[in-house]
Amino acid sequence: MIANMFFIRLFRLVFILMLSGISLFCSSEHPPRASQILTNLILYAEQVGQGSNDKEESEDNPSLFYTINSVTPKVLMENTNFVLEGKLLGSLSAIQLLGEGGYKYAHILEQSDSQILLHLQFCPKSELIFLKSNDPEVKEKIVLPCFGNFRYPLRNLVLNWMETIEPVSPLEPNQYIDSLRALGEIEFAIEPTLPLGLGLNQITGAVFGTPTETTNDEFKTFQITARLKEDPSIYIKSHLSLIVLTPEERENRKCRSISSTSTCRFPSPYTCSKANLCFSGQLSCVLDLRCGL
Repeated sequence: MIANMFFIRLFRLVFILMLSGISLFCSSEHPPRASQILTNLILYAEQVGQGSNDKEESEDNPSLFYTINSVTPKVLMENTNFVLEGKLLGSLSAIQLLGEGGYKYAHILEQSDSQILLHLQFCPKSELIFLKSNDPEVKEKIVLPCFGNFRYPLRNLVLNWMETIEPVSPLEPNQYIDSLRALGEIEFAIEPTLPLGLGLNQITGAVFGTPTETTNDEFKTFQITARLKEDPSIYIKSHLSLIVLTPEERENRKCRSISSTSTCRFPSPYTCSKANLCFSGQLSCVLDLRCGL
């Protein structure tokens, strides 16, 4: 192989010398002496050969190409960190790694030649794709599932004490729940514990039951998690707030119009018995968690 490359380059050099010699001889009214022609040809050939060698070295030199050997973990999740390991990663920019607009959903925390630590804010799509190398001969890509969060129809549930509720399930369809189920059986869990009488369906994620205790006239926030049974480290989550009210507590939260006073000067003010505050209008009263429902 080395011998073949040597003869190819030698033939190329001889050919260039012949053409260059003819050009120099014919383009001058006073042909130069043989020694001058030979000197010029040697200098010219060295320049051409050096340029050719530099180009070939830049194309063939593997030290110019980065390589990603692995990504940990194998499944990416929103608001978590992940690590790329490989070679010559220190000079990679966020645009080279993530593409245009990648900074919107992920950013580099730490970087060295062998490792890059990134934080994923959210999943722009169900998969993230990384080029294994910038070597044009390497076509392989690393494709990783990317799981975002799921949602419920309402972020704030208002429930009546001792009144059975219709089951409240996650919004469907949800690509992340579907993708998680495609990996295996999943299980829903909730923290902290729901008020007495309420439960969570571990298969569907639905909240159901009849609340037999109140939440002391306050909204309580719960985190609901869907985990892969075979690997609990792979999960997606959601948040849900709820309040359980007695008839008296519900009545005290009703927004009602009042007359303007020296301390409440809005044109059409509203208030509620629980908060004893002055709101600029009915909407602002209803939307306030201390009054509205």
